[in-house]
Amino acid sequence: MNSFPSYSGPVSSADSVAAEFAGKVYGWLAAGLLASAVTAYQVSHNASLLNSAGTHIELWLILPFVPLLVLSFAGQRVPAVVAIALYLGFCFIEGMSLGVIVSYYTTASVTLALVTTGGLFAAMAVVGTVIKRDLTSLGGFLFVALIGLIVASLANLFFASTTLMWAITYLGIAIFLGFSAYDAQRVKRIALSGGASTNMAVMCAVKLYLDILNLFLFLLRIFGRQR
Repeated sequence: MNSFPSYSGPVSSADSVAAEFAGKVYGWLAAGLLASAVTAYQVSHNASLLNSAGTHIELWLILPFVPLLVLSFAGQRVPAVVAIALYLGFCFIEGMSLGVIVSYYTTASVTLALVTTGGLFAAMAVVGTVIKRDLTSLGGFLFVALIGLIVASLANLFFASTTLMWAITYLGIAIFLGFSAYDAQRVKRIALSGGASTNMAVMCAVKLYLDILNLFLFLLRIFGRQR
């Protein structure tokens, strides 16, 4: 079993480095979530914005992949200000599509999904941060499971099976709960290995954002009541 990368300094210094980097990561995560939440609220409560976003919903669903792909392949090589701009742009665009999605559900059901998402993510993030076991091997398993989930979701576009839809939903929740713990531990591992740059903090925030986003969408499918 692999262990965390060694740190040559005293334990207190290692903890300080990890805490400082984690603060940056979760700070950017909070900023991104706030940007998406404000955008989604504005879209869902403005008839003209909602109509415009809803008319071009395919565009708003595809556009987030542009900054996401750039960050994935060149996130560590671009200037920090570019990485931050790409991240916030991604969050803003994602908020547009979220505004359309939540407009179909009651405020109470959206709130319930949000609160449940926040509680589950926080619990798994704490587990991933404090657990002594190295979760590196879990990442490979979760990635394979995610590929299977995507394939099953695409297949269900043709079969339209309610049973398969619910199986995908609960499996998706389990997968992204696992990713929440794995990515939270990865933040600590990166800090201890000396990779705590601003760009890396932004890229870690992206991963945690995606964990929260997918958890919310799957939970909304369970708790959501349409207007």
